Amino acid sequence: MKVVASSLFVTAAAHSCTGSDDPVITAAVCYHGSAGALGLTENVDVKIRDFANSAGHIDVSGGGIESFTCSNKGMTKSGQDITSDLSDCVPSAITISSLQYCASDDTIAVTVKDKAVPIPIHAPLSKVDCASTQESAMDTMWNTWSAEHATNRSEERRVG
Repeated sequence: MKVVASSLFVTAAAHSCTGSDDPVITAAVCYHGSAGALGLTENVDVKIRDFANSAGHIDVSGGGIESFTCSNKGMTKSGQDITSDLSDCVPSAITISSLQYCASDDTIAVTVKDKAVPIPIHAPLSKVDCASTQESAMDTMWNTWSAEHATNRSEERRVG
């Protein structure tokens, strides 16, 4: 990502996405990346759970400016464009305006618009081991807090 700053404007250049072949998915595949502007950073994770015949299921999550998690959403792919209805799981202040699979380098290009940032944030997502995807902002906050504060008796964090 290239950031150009002047006293009046800050722009973020989009990742050049090339190639329109379909991804080959035999097991879940994960992608992670981050980008930001004006001192604010958004982390984005995408997991392609399954994909065949131009359709499948994805998880999309973000943290940083605002956190969100979209799980097991139906998706379709046409050319580079991935389309999925994330309206019920993305905060109203955020819009994912573009999600593309870049076959030439097996990456995903995502564009996030957040009302807190006056320009779109373009993030190239690189393929990562699914076990290494970033923890959510809530998990980070909880882990930081619980490491710094004592708990009463045998209180443990409840999962699920």
